[in-house]
Amino acid sequence: MNDKFVNSITVTIVVALISITVFILPAPLAKACNMFVVSFISIGSGIDRDTAQKFENFLSTKYPDISYEANPAGYEGERDYCFDLSNLPEEQQAAFRKESRQILQKSKLVQISEQENCPKKLE
Repeated sequence: MNDKFVNSITVTIVVALISITVFILPAPLAKACNMFVVSFISIGSGIDRDTAQKFENFLSTKYPDISYEANPAGYEGERDYCFDLSNLPEEQQAAFRKESRQILQKSKLVQISEQENCPKKLE
């Protein structure tokens, strides 16, 4: 191969790598979804109050230090519990998610999601 050609390819690769490092990598990456959201929903006859009570007892006894927001989401008792888990160690986040799901998964009137933000409050 010709030396000019090899040098040209080398320069192109170096410029490409510099461009990636300078312009692409510093761009904000997609924000991790650390907002764990538990939504108690209703299909016409209110929320599953037994499961809601079990969940509230679980929160107050097992995880009293986890801060959360409980927002009304409807007129039949619907509400969203929003937990920002970003300040917890990974192991505690995983344990909280797992234990919460074990309590909540039995109800058809509970939805669990992970989002960037807490759903909008009912006005």
